[in-house]
Amino acid sequence: NFGSNTLSGSGDIIVVEADEFDRSFLSLQPSMSIINNLDLEHTDCYQDIDDIKDAFISFANSSQLDGIIGICIDDTNVKDIISKLKLPYRTYGTTSDASIRADQIKFSGFNSSFKLIQDNEFIGNINLGVPGKHNIQNSLAAITIALELNISIDIIKIGLEKYNGVKRRLEVKHQLKNGTILIDDYAHHPTEVEASISAIRKSFKNRIITVFQPHLYSRTYNFYQDFAKALSLSDVSILLDIYPSREKPIKDVTSELIYNEMLKLGYDNILLNKDISLIPKMIQDV
Repeated sequence: NFGSNTLSGSGDIIVVEADEFDRSFLSLQPSMSIINNLDLEHTDCYQDIDDIKDAFISFANSSQLDGIIGICIDDTNVKDIISKLKLPYRTYGTTSDASIRADQIKFSGFNSSFKLIQDNEFIGNINLGVPGKHNIQNSLAAITIALELNISIDIIKIGLEKYNGVKRRLEVKHQLKNGTILIDDYAHHPTEVEASISAIRKSFKNRIITVFQPHLYSRTYNFYQDFAKALSLSDVSILLDIYPSREKPIKDVTSELIYNEMLKLGYDNILLNKDISLIPKMIQDV
């Protein structure tokens, strides 16, 4: 709710979003850290999933000796690195073995709620103004660190109720009188795409039309099969040309890789778009 990607407060705590791209997060030595999920990504920087796991292990173990690590045990890859952590950690998630967990999760429109359990004891009802299981997990991450900082559950609940999301993460751009909702989301990895579409699917009864522009040739090549599975959660998908960003074209790597894979999966409600100006008409026609 800051209206910016930075905020200068008056306290003695600095909160940073660490980015694993180009291993820049290894320059940090946090007092506390959170590892929410771990996927194969940035294949121009990492050889494989084990290389990424090793980097996250180094990141977690670089925390100060009196610190603590928050670990989401819903994620299989995150669970895999727990045995190699050298510092104290606290688990959170939606499974029964999590120390901090969400129970009886409910979704309704852009609202979510759950019962907060700490070490198998109920400590409060949590209400969020954002949808999706991934946002439940994000809130549990914040709760885990807040409790370690001895912030009261009442203050935590108030803070979470005020949170209304961030720009380009399930951001509502327009709502039409006919019930159509136009949402902008920056999901550019298959796991993120699946999480965003699933969040909308669980919270609304509307038909879902996804307009997707792949980001990077290398990412499209490495994950086109996973993108196809994720996008198949939509009722209709419109694929745009790849956004190259920092990359040069790779021979035979186009959005058609995803398109053809979706057809193999038996999903035929998909359109290829070569002219962005035609998107409004394409949406209207479907």
